[in-house]
Amino acid sequence: MPLAILTPPEANPVSLPQIKRHLRIDHAEDDEYLIEIAEAATLHVEALIGQSLITRTVRQFVDTVPASRSIPLEAWPINNVQEVRGYDLEGNPNLISADHYMLDNRMDPAALVLNTNVNFNAFSNGLEIDLVIGYGETGVDIPSNITRAILVLIAHWYEFRGTLPAGDETALIPDGLNVLLAPVRKVHL
Repeated sequence: MPLAILTPPEANPVSLPQIKRHLRIDHAEDDEYLIEIAEAATLHVEALIGQSLITRTVRQFVDTVPASRSIPLEAWPINNVQEVRGYDLEGNPNLISADHYMLDNRMDPAALVLNTNVNFNAFSNGLEIDLVIGYGETGVDIPSNITRAILVLIAHWYEFRGTLPAGDETALIPDGLNVLLAPVRKVHL
């Protein structure tokens, strides 16, 4: 079930002053580069842990509703469900009232559970679920081990930029990164 970002995050989990303090840099010559690797490090950490850090709005597309009426949600952590829309055979959108579904965050993955009042025939051409996800608006809301992992990755990439010989790609990820992220990493069997 693919996701589309409707509203991107408005901030980075770590600020430029935080990065420069961590790296003990007191000049502005590398600021643009540091911001670039901070964005790459954030995306990398989000992919590793299967979570979105800074608040954003996403849309999940669902082709068919399972018979259980429980739709697994692909994003985490989920703050709320903004809107659920179903499409009929002609492709017309129809909003599903919030009274007709509930968010179940106890499950892994979280799920949107439709109640029995929802007529599946009226939504035979798929659903769209708009979700607000993320820990918060700034890095202050993110667990410290995650922001620390981002800073460690930034420092490693800053230190070893362009110096690795072919075949040493494993050195692109610093030792200890997985230890920092282990408490928050989603594990699926």
